[in-house]
Amino acid sequence: GLIRSIIKRAFCEERIPTLIANAYSWPRKMRAALTHPRANTDTLNMVLYNTGKPVLTGLAVTDLSLVGKFKVLDALWEICPQLVEAAKADETGRTSMARVGEVLKSVPFFGSGQCKQRTA
Repeated sequence: GLIRSIIKRAFCEERIPTLIANAYSWPRKMRAALTHPRANTDTLNMVLYNTGKPVLTGLAVTDLSLVGKFKVLDALWEICPQLVEAAKADETGRTSMARVGEVLKSVPFFGSGQCKQRTA
């Protein structure tokens, strides 16, 4: 997707430190991997596509891998139009968090997690 193409370009142009912040744990891990002196195309593929050793499976992919984070971001981009529509104020000027939650509940971390699915 779009996010992967941006990161690939930054990697090729050696601009990862200007693109990826060090503020949170998962971007920090990605930044460290991609800026390591031995980082190469295999490193980039590991970060973007969960290839290499170890390959995570199941919920661990979403919870622990960078490729899982990209899946979450991609899912958010996909539902963006529905999310904007759900967040529109009603005739009283209020936004319904229940409507927003209904849209978000299909996205990991926003509506589902450890074998559970939230109800909005």
